[in-house]
Amino acid sequence: MPTMKRTNVVKLIADRNTHEKLKELAIATAKCWNEVNWLRM
Repeated sequence: MPTMKRTNVVKLIADRNTHEKLKELAIATAKCWNEVNWLRM
């Protein structure tokens, strides 16, 4: 039986400084995720 994936979407209201920090965190997270997936292949 296949598992269902769930996605939660939220809208953040942040100032410019917080927005930039969150953007950097998102980019770093995506890079880590891609690296882990590449290593599993």
